[in-house]
Formats: sequence, C-alpha cells, structure tokens
Amino acid sequence: MRRIGTGLVLVWLLLGFGCLVPSINPLYDAETLVAAPEILGKWQSTDEADANEIWEFRQNDELKYDFHYTDGSGLTGKFEAHVAQLGEYRFLDLYPDNETLDSKIPDVYLFHLIPAHTFFRLWLDEGKLHLADLDLEWVDEQIRQGKLRLDHIRANDRIILTGETSDLQRWIVEHVDEAFSDPTILRRTEPVPE
Repeated sequence: MRRIGTGLVLVWLLLGFGCLVPSINPLYDAETLVAAPEILGKWQSTDEADANEIWEFRQNDELKYDFHYTDGSGLTGKFEAHVAQLGEYRFLDLYPDNETLDSKIPDVYLFHLIPAHTFFRLWLDEGKLHLADLDLEWVDEQIRQGKLRLDHIRANDRIILTGETSDLQRWIVEHVDEAFSDPTILRRTEPVPE
C-alpha cells in the first residue's frame, strides 16, 4: 500500500506541484546551461505557511544538480535540475528523476506517466533565493485570447507546452516580465556543503 501512496505523490510532483505549467521539452540547451553554485544547500520558505517544506540542491556534475523537494508532511520527490542563462535572466528547469520513478512505481503504472519539465525564474537577492514559476492563469488567459504563440496542448484540463526548446527560450524571454508569478522566497537553512 505504501508503494501506491508514494507513486501518487510522485505523480503529484510530476504534474508540477499542482499548478505549474509543464513542458515536454527543456528550457535549456548546451549553449545556455550555466553553473549556479549559489543555489547549493538546503532552503526553506520565508512564508510561515510553507515553512515545513525543504528545498535542497546538491551538485551532480558541473552543470547539473539533484533537487530534493520535501513537502510539509515529509514526503520527498527527487528531480534533475539545470540552470539556463537566457539574456540577463536565469531560469531553473526541473525534471523528475528517472531512478526515483523506476524504483517507486510499478512498470505498468510508470508506462502511463509522461515526465515533464517545469520552469522557474531564478535570482538571489540579499542571500535569499527567489523562484517564480510560470503563471498558469496568465498562460491560460493568453490561450483564451488567442495570444499564445507557442505550441501547446490541453489534456485533462491541463495546459502542456509542446514547443521546441529554441521556441520556449524565445517566448520566455519575450514575456519574462508578465509570464511569471510572484516568487517563492527561500532562506538558506544549512551552509553550502563542501
């Protein structure tokens, strides 16, 4: 029974913490990947309502990070994390960790899941990590008004971006000032591991 519960939590995490806009393709490519050692370590929300959530970034290789998200009830999901530099802006791209999925979910169930990338605008200010997700309501409004110039589909009332990486990058930079929600602000709870 625990195995099914964990699988359902992973599905929830896969689907973008409930209200993010998933993408089939990554936001980064070989030319835009950058190192971001400043994100390493454990972080907690400055919002008391989310204070029990833990966001932990660990170095995987030079341009790849392991990201562990632990929700308020102690359930953890593991992701691959990459940072892309697009113009003057940095973005975090999260993708579910395949090893976690393979070890926690039966094959027949796993076959029905389609992992997706989710994007956050990323910046540090006064030692706090700011992560602003792509605003689902804004994207939905763009679609309803016929203004979204990026390939996408609707599936089970969800918007899924299907545009190529280069199209995603162009579109994100064009709409960076309006397409992202207010940031989640995180404070470091443990020093950067050495």
